[in-house]
Amino acid sequence: MADHDEYSDGPPPPPPTHDPPTYEAARDAAMSEEQPDDQSVEISDVLKERGGEDYSNNNRKSSSREHEEDEDIEGPNRTLLYAACILILLVILAVVLGVGFGTGAFKKSSPKAASSAPPPPGPPTAPAVPTASPGTSSPVAPTGGSDTGGEGDGLKEAAFQSYIGGVSTNPSAFDDPETPEAMAVSWLANGDPLQLDPEDSSPANMLKINQRYSLASLYYSNPSLEESNWLEGDECTWQGITCGDGVERRRNLRNLAEDVYPMTVTKLMLPMSGIEGLPADLAMLTSITVLDLGKNMIGGPFPASAISSMVDLQFMFLEDNDFTGTLDDVVFPESLIQLDVSFNELSGELPDSLYELSSLEALVINDNDFSGEIDDVSNLSNLLVFIISNNGFTGEIPDSFEDFQDLRLWVVSNNEFEGEIPASLENAELLESFACEGNSFEGAIPEYLGNLDLVVLHLGNNDFDEGPIPDFVYDMVNLRELKMHASSRTGVISGNIGDLTKLKKLDLSQNALTGGLPEDITNCESLEQLILTAGDAQLLGEVPDISGLENMTVLALPFNGFTGEIPDLSAMTGLEILDLGTNDFTGDYPDMSGMTGLTSVFLSYNPNMDEGALPGYLDEDFTALKVLDFAQSSRTGDIPASYADIPILTVLDVKLNDVQGDVPSEVCEIPTLEVVSTDCSVGCDCDACTECTEEEE
Repeated sequence: MADHDEYSDGPPPPPPTHDPPTYEAARDAAMSEEQPDDQSVEISDVLKERGGEDYSNNNRKSSSREHEEDEDIEGPNRTLLYAACILILLVILAVVLGVGFGTGAFKKSSPKAASSAPPPPGPPTAPAVPTASPGTSSPVAPTGGSDTGGEGDGLKEAAFQSYIGGVSTNPSAFDDPETPEAMAVSWLANGDPLQLDPEDSSPANMLKINQRYSLASLYYSNPSLEESNWLEGDECTWQGITCGDGVERRRNLRNLAEDVYPMTVTKLMLPMSGIEGLPADLAMLTSITVLDLGKNMIGGPFPASAISSMVDLQFMFLEDNDFTGTLDDVVFPESLIQLDVSFNELSGELPDSLYELSSLEALVINDNDFSGEIDDVSNLSNLLVFIISNNGFTGEIPDSFEDFQDLRLWVVSNNEFEGEIPASLENAELLESFACEGNSFEGAIPEYLGNLDLVVLHLGNNDFDEGPIPDFVYDMVNLRELKMHASSRTGVISGNIGDLTKLKKLDLSQNALTGGLPEDITNCESLEQLILTAGDAQLLGEVPDISGLENMTVLALPFNGFTGEIPDLSAMTGLEILDLGTNDFTGDYPDMSGMTGLTSVFLSYNPNMDEGALPGYLDEDFTALKVLDFAQSSRTGDIPASYADIPILTVLDVKLNDVQGDVPSEVCEIPTLEVVSTDCSVGCDCDACTECTEEEE
């Protein structure tokens, strides 16, 4: 029989994502300008209620420069200022024209002189940053400019290199002209349309050089930016860049007029843009408040120097990349509000500086390789979101959540925690998502959970004291996800389960539950996943008429003692996993012809079913189907030839039946096929054929 463990030991397919609440769904919805559904708690909704700026939803998009209007100049004052500016411009124009005509500067050039002028630089002009994977070659540095060729250009490039070499965190990079840093310097000298002066030591000019060089280094590190508008015009207009009053601008404005000091780069937002590398000199962008490079392909050590230099940083999204190493050298700015480094390959213990971020509202570090114990978190009492699941944390979680009154999401699943669940979480009265599955928590399931208006409750795979499903669970009428698998539950499933009408996922598998499946389960019309794999005891009796549960994607009732006919499941057209194996069902197979999204079917080891042919409607329309397990389920006749058209079939098990003939040769040619299990009376010449099973007498 094929293995049921793909869903019985944890969340069922599709492949693992962030623990609920579905944090990524909020991000994806923000990028597509769609609102996430309400099936679980969304981090964007949580953060918006705090009343501050939220970059996890619609604000978290690539944007161009946000121009800020000066609200201090209004009415007559604005008119006078405009008139004065126009008068000054007219005087300057008159002087220039007089000098020009007097010196012959405005005489028509000869054709020869005109032809010797260099062409303007030609940066890329495509309108948007692509999301496709970039190529392997680096962008080519522009060689054109207003002063191309000659000794002057070399001197200008040397001057740029001399200045930038003094402020760069990686000056040795200029030794190789093919490095992104060297190419960025060459562009500043020869291709930059602004043609900045490296000899101008004014703070405004130096800032402009610093941020254009830093961003150009990023450009030459990433071929995916070639098709953007980067390197055209002012950097504040480049895709993903927003400028404003950063710390450098505020430091230098003082009493100067607003247009004297340039706008500072404050937001770098290039999520899902094919970014592969970060230059060390990204650290020169010291006024960044929003850094969003999530869902790219950035590998290598975590950019500790760059993050530490961004003293105004408030929102950092670096999730779903390939960062490695530890966070030991990172000095997190005290201004940080949201931190997301989930889905990377980071390791080691969390640095002390992380526990001092009193302004932090979202800590999202799940799906890494962090280890060690969690320290006292009392300084993080401003947190709304605490997601540290799928790491290697050990020990007991400190009982220091007394002041976390605003905490909404507490997700610590799939670590190696032990001891009891912190009692101080009782004070987190706004909690909506409580997930601690996959640890070694012990003791009683906390009664205070019944006082919380939870939407998500995951308690499975722990070492809690043996006992029934707590009565308070049946009163949680807003629950959408209830997972208590392998949590030492005994007794029966109460008919009050039908009061949880918003429930979408129910997993009570691998316990010692007895009795039957209550008829009231049919009230849970939103149910998508019902997982009741038997543990140390079995559920018995007939399965109620669940034909109205049309939203079902996973129906798994294996290893129980269910009897009677299988209910009509034909309306469950979105079903992906159907596992009714190892029971005592009678009657015929359910109609699966409309379930073209199926990935696995287990109807095996139901020896008392009516005799019937293998379902012949399974064909090329079942594009996701991998497992067909029909062992010992009273099947007769030939193996349908249409099975050869199932494109990714991996396992076919028809043993202990009365199947005749040979396995069709076309079935053997399915490239993904790994296992074909038959009786010895069936001919099987596939490479995937296992040792045949002798028929029982």
